[in-house]
Amino acid sequence: AVVSTQSTGGPILLLHGWPSTIVEFYKTIPDLVEQGYTVVAPCLPGCGFTPSPRVPGVSPFIIAAVYASLMQRLGYSRYVVHGGDWGSLIGQMLTSLYPERVSGLHLTFNRPSPGIRLLIQTLIGTILPGLVYTTKKEEDHMHPISGLSEKTYKQGAYFHAQSCMGDSIGYGMTDSPTGLIGWIGACYALASSSRDPTKTMEENMDEGLENFGIDHVCAMLDVFWCTRSAQVSMRIYNEFYWRDLKAFQSTYFKDTPVGIANFKNELF
Repeated sequence: AVVSTQSTGGPILLLHGWPSTIVEFYKTIPDLVEQGYTVVAPCLPGCGFTPSPRVPGVSPFIIAAVYASLMQRLGYSRYVVHGGDWGSLIGQMLTSLYPERVSGLHLTFNRPSPGIRLLIQTLIGTILPGLVYTTKKEEDHMHPISGLSEKTYKQGAYFHAQSCMGDSIGYGMTDSPTGLIGWIGACYALASSSRDPTKTMEENMDEGLENFGIDHVCAMLDVFWCTRSAQVSMRIYNEFYWRDLKAFQSTYFKDTPVGIANFKNELF
């Protein structure tokens, strides 16, 4: 935790995702502290400088409970939570489990839980978008469905691979810097590019690295390489897929203020 000498902002819990690390926040933390916030930014279990879980079952819901316990032990009974990627899901789970502790939730990654309501809205939006979407930007984000499905198919393969065979992939990343850069570096490059269909994959990846900053990506990779945590850090995918997927669909909170930021070329 980085404790501010002022007491104007209160505590804020920053939660990263994968393949991110706490390095993601190294520019943000000084600004928050200067504004009076006390910042707590833990690594995901097994990712970077946090010890690896010794037993199976450390899923996002369990991690949410662990982070709530961490904040309680630090003496913070009420705080703001920010999360992106896995941090977003964990933040939503934490808010659902302990709504009385979370004074506000801020996300840079938000995916609605699948359900019949979302399905009906999507189908109606295909025929009569004016009944479902208030802006052209919202409509373009979801339609055409074929384009959204193609994007998910092309860029979601890593999720399935890491959910089912994460340890197998991890051996190469732990043993070889080339393997680490080849897998995680590609995730950064593609995720932060504009994904322009008129460009080749190599051009999109070059754009993504330029957007994110090659030095910053290398700093992220250094954390995984120096701590030998790339393999175990991916187990959160398996834990979520097999343990938490259905439970997350019932995640619900209604009284907590929520803000969602959708920045251009947002990573996760």
